[in-house]
Amino acid sequence: MHHRMRDPNSPDMYDFLGGYSPIWMILFWVILIIFLIYLITQFIHKRKTVEQPYQMPLFILQERLARGDINEDEYNHLKSLIEKDQISK
Repeated sequence: MHHRMRDPNSPDMYDFLGGYSPIWMILFWVILIIFLIYLITQFIHKRKTVEQPYQMPLFILQERLARGDINEDEYNHLKSLIEKDQISK
């Protein structure tokens, strides 16, 4: 079996990447860590938006009470309706 000798003047992957310097390994890990952080934040954000449909009406109701748009009796009545609606779903 005959093996060809590598031509020292031909470009190969080592030359293409600039000599496998440690900067490429550091860059790889930095990109990987940034990507993982992105995935984690997207997962956390998605979980918050899943909880939001129930929380949002109560938050708006609390804001209306704080602004004085509704009184405490109206607040309690509307809150009970929202909670009853959530139980039925």
